[in-house]
Amino acid sequence: MKHLILVLLLTPCLLFAQVENPCFSINDVYMDIKAENPTHSRGFNEGWNMFGYPCYEPQDAIAFFQDIANVIVLVKDVNGDVYWPEYGYNGMGDLLHLEGYKIKLIEEVFDFDLCQGVSLPEIEGCTDCGSPNFDVWATEDDGSCEPLQIGDTIAGGIVFYLDESLEHGLVAAFEDAGSYEWGCYNDYLDGADEPGFGFGMQNTLDIINDCSESNIAASVCYDYEAEGYNDWYLPTLDELELMHQNIGQVSDIGNVGGFQNSHYWSSTEYDDLQAYVYVFNYSYSDDHFKSSSRLVRPIRSF
Repeated sequence: MKHLILVLLLTPCLLFAQVENPCFSINDVYMDIKAENPTHSRGFNEGWNMFGYPCYEPQDAIAFFQDIANVIVLVKDVNGDVYWPEYGYNGMGDLLHLEGYKIKLIEEVFDFDLCQGVSLPEIEGCTDCGSPNFDVWATEDDGSCEPLQIGDTIAGGIVFYLDESLEHGLVAAFEDAGSYEWGCYNDYLDGADEPGFGFGMQNTLDIINDCSESNIAASVCYDYEAEGYNDWYLPTLDELELMHQNIGQVSDIGNVGGFQNSHYWSSTEYDDLQAYVYVFNYSYSDDHFKSSSRLVRPIRSF
């Protein structure tokens, strides 16, 4: 029952934090809880000592002092009531939060725990947020984390490329950002002409820096925010083609990217009048006038 209550209390925290940080998990919440509820310990000198009881939960004096009862002569509270272990007498009852006490010992005591840190349930699962089966509720890794594959959903989108480590690659956003003009018709931009793989962000920055128009394909991708990420960009022609091959209409796993049978802008400029598109329903690239309105699908690296 206590575990159920804990889950109900922590669920809103996890859901909210996941929007800001997709790797946020119950372990982050546990760290905050444990930091706010540490174990309190102290030592006592031989003879009389004064101490305050810092714990929130009251504790019976006999149970509280049982580990050092053999060296205690007397414990007194502010009312003069006592715990006298030699005779098994507890006239003070429970120790209370922030109340002061006196204790007399026949020898020195080291590192006596006044309050135990909070005890939280341990849950096994995949704790690697780079894995497609990352479990936000797992506190201990059980070795169940699965390697990433093309088509997995992670890092804010759908994986369409993985490097040799299988830990880094590119994802496409879950949906199109809409239809927009490429922009800067009749202007040849400085840069933004790389068709190759890995140049999408640079092309996007080149377009934004050299084209003063707003609400165009590159700026829409650059300003795009989804799944807690804000570092999206407009893909190059080769990156578009790879999306089409791996998670689009001709993919072995099907059109898991949900691409439309239409034209998608790339960030690769053709000349002052045109830029490259990829035609997803017919599997070929073409150059279209920059003033044309075409679909846009943001991507990001992870």
